[in-house]
Amino acid sequence: MKLNLSLKQKLLLSNIGLIVVFGLVLLFQFNNALSQQKEEIRNGFNNSSSKLSSNLSQSFYKFYHNVQAISKNESLKGDDKEKISFFLNELVSLYPNYDFMVLTDLDGNYKSSSSLSPAGDKLSVSNIEGSNFSDTDWFKAIKTGKLTEDYEKKIYGSHFSEIKDSKIGKLLYGESKKGFYVTTPVQDEFGDSLAILTTFVGVRAVEESILELETSLKEEGKEGALIRVVGADKLIASNDATEVALTPMSKLKFEEDDNKSVEGFELPWAKSRPLVAVEKIDDKRFLKDLDWEVYVEMDSTEAFQGINASKNFFGVSFIISLILSAVVAFFMSRALSNRMSKAAESVSSGSDEINQASGEISDQAKLLSESTNQQASSLHETVSSLNEISAMVSKSASHSQSSKEMSSRSRESANEGMKTIEQMLEAIDEIASANTEIVEQLNTNSKEMQEITNVIKEIEDKTKVINDIVFQTKLLSFNASVEAARAGEHGKGFAVVAEEVGTLAKSSGDAATEIEDMLSKSIDSVNKIVENTKSRVDGLVEKGSAKVEMGREVSKQCKKALEIILDQSSNLDMAIEEIATASVEQSQGIQEISKAMDQLNAVTSQNSDIAKKVSNGTNQLNQQAEKLSFVSMNLNKMVYGKKEKINESNEVKEQISDDNKVIKFEQRKPVKKEAPLPVEDKTTVNGAEAAFDSDDDEWEDL
Repeated sequence: MKLNLSLKQKLLLSNIGLIVVFGLVLLFQFNNALSQQKEEIRNGFNNSSSKLSSNLSQSFYKFYHNVQAISKNESLKGDDKEKISFFLNELVSLYPNYDFMVLTDLDGNYKSSSSLSPAGDKLSVSNIEGSNFSDTDWFKAIKTGKLTEDYEKKIYGSHFSEIKDSKIGKLLYGESKKGFYVTTPVQDEFGDSLAILTTFVGVRAVEESILELETSLKEEGKEGALIRVVGADKLIASNDATEVALTPMSKLKFEEDDNKSVEGFELPWAKSRPLVAVEKIDDKRFLKDLDWEVYVEMDSTEAFQGINASKNFFGVSFIISLILSAVVAFFMSRALSNRMSKAAESVSSGSDEINQASGEISDQAKLLSESTNQQASSLHETVSSLNEISAMVSKSASHSQSSKEMSSRSRESANEGMKTIEQMLEAIDEIASANTEIVEQLNTNSKEMQEITNVIKEIEDKTKVINDIVFQTKLLSFNASVEAARAGEHGKGFAVVAEEVGTLAKSSGDAATEIEDMLSKSIDSVNKIVENTKSRVDGLVEKGSAKVEMGREVSKQCKKALEIILDQSSNLDMAIEEIATASVEQSQGIQEISKAMDQLNAVTSQNSDIAKKVSNGTNQLNQQAEKLSFVSMNLNKMVYGKKEKINESNEVKEQISDDNKVIKFEQRKPVKKEAPLPVEDKTTVNGAEAAFDSDDDEWEDL
């Protein structure tokens, strides 16, 4: 029989089923994890016996060989009792686990001993002085050579006794002392025995190891553990104060609980097995013949206290979680069902809107097609205009490039003119310098001509002197003639000489006169030449300087004009460059716009095609809307079960056209659609805001 359940009932049953399955899986995994955790605790607990066994074997090895090391001291080989006692006291204070040490001769007679306890208290040594220990077990073992040895483990040379009450200890301390005798012979360098040394190790050495293990277990959260060390079926030491050492007893306190354990998966009602760790001490540092065993036990209730608490907490939490999950599943199913029913109603009403919208889309598609055609024609005209503008911009760019080249050539010519003007200014400066040098040279020549005039004047002065000499010579010749006349015949020769001298004086005077006339004329000529030359040169120099200055001014004005031309040319080049760059950029921009317009034209064509496709798709959308109405009816049936709930307000009026077989729907007034709020879950139906109702009423019913 097929059950027509509503969506609410289906969701509720599915959620409850999932919760139950998930809970069972979680319960199994949790119990399995607890079992693994218990096994890990047991495995960790088993290591505790190994730890204690290792510590005890190490202590045994130390005490066994310490006595041999002590026996090799030279003070023990002598007869000085005080010296021996002092040495033994030092050892007892250094190793507090030793209660006392005794040294005897080979016959067992007391020789010396420690006189202080490990705490520094004096011992009653007088009680054992003069005693003979030949009847003690440790002395007999040394004398008979029955040592506790194992050559394979390299343990030999000493005797280690069983735990016992020491009679010597009672005499020294006045109270019973339990422990072990460790004895060895004192030998000389040839191996001959000289004496026998025995050390008594108190049982507290074992108790300290037990206490150390107990502390370690407490730090791990394992309190209440029972720790025992048994030797030869007798208790050596325990952490239980009620147990007495050296008494035979049951080795396992919780042994009866072990038979009630369940291997593997532990059921919740099964009692947990106790924690037991047993190990016989037998390693390379311990003698197997001593038969020591270590027992570490713990009640599982104490060991698994945290796990049991977690189990109880999980059980309570699991039950509460199941109840809460069922309640939440109920309300979630109810709320989801309500939302699905409202969604079904929304789908039903939405199909009406789809039919109405398809008609509107068809009309808008036609309008879109017409507008795209108009837009395409406008785009063609725009593209043509852009092409013309692009051609004009290209020509402008070409002209600007030509102007730039002409401006560059003008600027180069101006630069060359500037260089020529600068060269002309340099030449004018050189001419001015040359004129200055000419004036200076003329002044120098004038001075030299003046010097020539001075020389001529000096010659004239010398000529006057010559005239004076000529005059005096004439006068002398006349006087000589007079004297020759007076002499008569005797003075004729002298008269001839006087006449010749007179003639010569006259010739000299005439020549001097001519020279004087010539010098006078020369001086006048030189002075005139100097004055005329100076006046002419001064005039020429003055005119040349004026012309040079005028040329300099004109050259400077030309230079300024050329500089202005160069500046204007540079500015013109920059302007032409900017125009050319702008023209190129405009050309590129127009090309980009042209490309964009081409693309826009293509898009417009695509839009036109799409509009046609939309118009065709609208007809198909009407057909799909009819199918959506059928799906909406099935959705209502699924949500409400047997009853098919249809909202009467959302019914549509269908009219089937015989011409095109397109479904037409009743037109409705358009309503402004609002976006859904971010917090509340709302949906728009027929353009109006249709929100899902809250579940407050359902919570109030609960």
